Amino acid sequence: MPRTLASFVIAVPAAGSPEPSLVNGRVSGWPTENHPSVAASRDATKGADMRIVEARSGYLPKLNYTESVVRSDNPVLVFSSLLTQHQFTAANFALDTLNRPAALDNFQSQVTLDQNVYDGGQTRLAVRTAKLGRDFSTEDERLTRMNAIANVVRAYHGAVLRGRERQGGR
Repeated sequence: MPRTLASFVIAVPAAGSPEPSLVNGRVSGWPTENHPSVAASRDATKGADMRIVEARSGYLPKLNYTESVVRSDNPVLVFSSLLTQHQFTAANFALDTLNRPAALDNFQSQVTLDQNVYDGGQTRLAVRTAKLGRDFSTEDERLTRMNAIANVVRAYHGAVLRGRERQGGR
């Protein structure tokens, strides 16, 4: 009895909602479109579609930008930083400067572009897995729609039967 009552509450349309209709063998209108569980399963299917796009991004190049700042008076770090940045001069060869350099601020910016040539099929398998997830979500959405329709039909049938019982069983 409580299940029928709950189904009946679900079957009651909101004010101004269009009545359900049968179009091409499918029920359209409020039972399937406005039901919260149907909307949630539809969103899950959209999320599954986005996971396919995300998996396919493994084929695309990746652009990275990094910055770093280092301040040090470590002789090896100062020597290599000056040499790498083409700022090493003859004055840097003085023994006192080599052994006890002044602190150096090293700012570095890098832009890198990475493109996978071969990833052992990981991207292909990720796309395939995402497509299977979408297929599962699509079927789950279909099942949720069918359950919503079945609940509406059950509630309507129960309401009709109760109405007949009240009218004396006609």
